Amino acid sequence: MFKSFTIKNFRCFQSFKIKPLEQLNLIGGMNNVGKTSILEALFLHIGHYIPELTLNVNSLRGINQPNKVDAEAIFGWLFFDKNIDQNIEFITEDENNIERSLIIKLETGDRPNLLELDSPNITNINYSSSITAKKNYRQLTLNYQEGKEEFQNCSLLIMPDGKLQVDKKIDHLKTFYNVTLIPVMIDLSQQNAEYFSNLERHNRQDEVLQSLQLIEPKIKRISILIQGGRSIIACDIGKKELIPINLMGEGISHLLSIILAIANLPNGIVLIDEIENGLHYSTMRDIWLAIADIARRSNTQIFATTHSWDCIQAAHKAFFESDKNDFLYHRLERVNDNEIEVLTYEPEILEMAIKKGFEVR
Repeated sequence: MFKSFTIKNFRCFQSFKIKPLEQLNLIGGMNNVGKTSILEALFLHIGHYIPELTLNVNSLRGINQPNKVDAEAIFGWLFFDKNIDQNIEFITEDENNIERSLIIKLETGDRPNLLELDSPNITNINYSSSITAKKNYRQLTLNYQEGKEEFQNCSLLIMPDGKLQVDKKIDHLKTFYNVTLIPVMIDLSQQNAEYFSNLERHNRQDEVLQSLQLIEPKIKRISILIQGGRSIIACDIGKKELIPINLMGEGISHLLSIILAIANLPNGIVLIDEIENGLHYSTMRDIWLAIADIARRSNTQIFATTHSWDCIQAAHKAFFESDKNDFLYHRLERVNDNEIEVLTYEPEILEMAIKKGFEVR
């Protein structure tokens, strides 16, 4: 698990470090202070071997690939102040004191070794299995180093005809963690169906059922149905037919995505944007306990963001009163246009702040 994370020249962060980190981390702060950007930075860092993720995080923000061949327009918003001349850098240190770094830079390359993109579900990308190598390709290069090992790299190239291609000079790039990002208001139905099917295969479906019953006790059973050629998750609430889970409300769907992701990523990282989305404040303490239980059993590290005072209080109460306090709350605050700092609350300090009514959102 990560114990610290450093960000340089990414999104709204010129230079930023968050330390210490725990198994369960909740990140708060005002709007436009970088909460979601921290999740995106972790997502890119862990997925260093998949350069097309740089397009995914932009598309989740509604920033799609422009029609013209323009490297700055495609990738510029990843860089602090859109300064593409300064490299992006992510550095993590884990519980074994192993440091991992990822450097992302926009540069000019030549003679690429082209491979087709691995992710056909990514939108606005053209594909080509081969192309004559030429010089002066604009490319986004990702250089990754673990410990004292040699740097490994891969690139996303902008071709003269406007197509995007992956260049993996080293094709054995490995993942050191599994990761998933749960954004706000994105349909994860197919991913959830796959995750649930995997749990059911290992007879672990009751873990999901028990969590969903925290906010909807009427749910007696959940199952996979095929509808219109697509797999969907449905639940039994005592009606004549099973009801698609997406019709049960935003909170149920959001919690389902969280629980399924954690249970399916042992020894991994789950990133959750606006964790309180659609969930009633009165259920938050029990939901945090359920998340903690599955995270501990899966050895999964959680990073979540929130705007909610009720969510912060509920998380604190859930862990402050328990035997194992593996939770930290981190509050981001903008100092000036170029600086964002983080205040990490130890449990006793957060307890005092809540009792005295201090603003910690």
